Amino acid sequence: MGIRLQYCHVPSVSCFANARSHTIKIPFLAIVLSLVIPLSAATGQPKALPPDVMPLDEIQPGMKGYGRTVFSGTKIERFDVEVIGIQRRTTARGDRILIRMSGGPLEKTGIIAGMSGSPVYINERVIGAVAYGWQFSKEALGGVTPIVEMLGVLEAADRPANTLRTEREAHWFTPLTFRPSEMAMASGGASPFSEFSAVTLRPIHTPLVLSGFDPSVIEQLRPSLEPFGVIPVQGGGGGGGVAKDVDFSPGAAVGVQMVRGDVSAFGTGTLTYRRGDQVLAFGHPMFQAGEVDMPMIAAHVHTVIPSVIWSTKVSEPVSVLGRIHQDRQPAIAGKMGEFARMIPCQVTVNGSQRETYRFEVVDSKFWTSRFFSSAASSALLATEKQMAEVMVKVRTHVKVEGRDKPLTVENVYFEPSSPTFPVSQATYPVGVLLSNPFQRVRIERMEMAIDLSDVRQTATLESLAVSQRAVKPGAKVEAIVTLRPFAEPTRQEKVTLEIPEDAMPGSQVTLVACDGAMSRSLEAARAPGKFAPTNLDQLLDVLQRVEPNTNLVVRMMLPRSGVTVRGEGLPALPSSLLSVMAFSNTSGLGPLIHEAVERVQTPWVLSGNQTMMLTVERGN
Repeated sequence: MGIRLQYCHVPSVSCFANARSHTIKIPFLAIVLSLVIPLSAATGQPKALPPDVMPLDEIQPGMKGYGRTVFSGTKIERFDVEVIGIQRRTTARGDRILIRMSGGPLEKTGIIAGMSGSPVYINERVIGAVAYGWQFSKEALGGVTPIVEMLGVLEAADRPANTLRTEREAHWFTPLTFRPSEMAMASGGASPFSEFSAVTLRPIHTPLVLSGFDPSVIEQLRPSLEPFGVIPVQGGGGGGGVAKDVDFSPGAAVGVQMVRGDVSAFGTGTLTYRRGDQVLAFGHPMFQAGEVDMPMIAAHVHTVIPSVIWSTKVSEPVSVLGRIHQDRQPAIAGKMGEFARMIPCQVTVNGSQRETYRFEVVDSKFWTSRFFSSAASSALLATEKQMAEVMVKVRTHVKVEGRDKPLTVENVYFEPSSPTFPVSQATYPVGVLLSNPFQRVRIERMEMAIDLSDVRQTATLESLAVSQRAVKPGAKVEAIVTLRPFAEPTRQEKVTLEIPEDAMPGSQVTLVACDGAMSRSLEAARAPGKFAPTNLDQLLDVLQRVEPNTNLVVRMMLPRSGVTVRGEGLPALPSSLLSVMAFSNTSGLGPLIHEAVERVQTPWVLSGNQTMMLTVERGN
């Protein structure tokens, strides 16, 4: 038996092409139903299902039932459901049951972000979870993930984790940028706000309620979250306490905790199915991260915010009830009574006042660094209300399991407007460490100390002078660097460097006086292999090898025989060996330039650089 298509009153859909807007009327439901395959097609259902589950091949258009969700508080309410049809193969192995919903606030709100996972029942048997919808739809039309597909996620917990790692180099200058394009690729799709998304059946957005986060920081998080269909929502409430007496049955509001403590972040959806202490929710992935370890919490819904795009539930955490251990395409899965491992964090801000913030972040190679940075930035902005020109000193300590010494990153910055950039710089190594290709890393604790001062201490490099431009092998060169501190007289720093005895006559010597950032770039250009670690020890060394922004660095560079081999510099090799290595078929070899470096500590954050060329003359 097929499905008869009917036209109905539907909203307009705006199409955009060649920067010109055209509005056309599209029979919206007809478009949807034109994709529906006759219901007599084979369903491939499992041979045996629990008695409370309805197989897909028993579901017919016109069937009526009900769904369960929370619209306010923790009370589970019913809403009416009518089956429209079934879309086959909306994904490689997935079908969608199309439904029309009514009752409660749905006539006013349409489908609601946070409803993901709301179970749907026909004849008191569950058919699946409300999980998909259309933006801008005037009716509460949705797509249901069949419960049969969701039950398969529970079986994934019994499979061995895939620990295969591809060996590659981890470059310092290829950071985790969290650009939207990269995150969209990781999530397996385009941004939910891309063109024509109104006529595409998409996962219902997951509201990520952020409490204690500064609004500007929330906006910085948005591009990282939206490609996954996760929308940041500013809210209130703590991080979830001990378990309270809540009805955690199908239809209950369920949260996935990312941060808890003095700041909080959790995604909200709905519990679909319980089998003993095992639970299924959402009906679609949160980040599609596979095997995960995140707290599962009960949530309290404050209200529903109506919107023509996606109406949204605003919630707060109530209590921790278990942990989420699977984040797969058909659903997320969790277990009651178990507790996820979180990473304890502490951020101390010392400015016009001193405040300490304590919280925990989820252990995730993609999200630990991002949420630690965002929480620290919010703590900074909450403590120091006036942000103009400010000196920022940031010290980060990361305790790694199995390592005696913590990963320590420290530097001083001058920020003319917002001090959050130094915080992101200080937390960036955490993301690199967790994403390293060498071995799995377990972080035990993270701490950050931020010192602020409104006394500007900066200086620019104004000039570089030398005692002589023509030099001989073994000669000493005196470099005079003139600094211009802010609102102070100029200062001069003298540095002495020695020309190597084996410097070749006629060769050019490059003399550079620079700040810390330029010094690191020159070092990477001189010996790129040092920034391509091949093991975890080398990576940790690179991450901690930070040039202080207060250092005046004078570098003298000239060509010299030598190579870098897999991150290690070899400056004194016989010419015969260099010839062999020059024609080697082995990767990981790089050029080496002789360099002499002198550093002068200053009280200022320096900026700028000056360069001068010297010529090596023939010796006596």
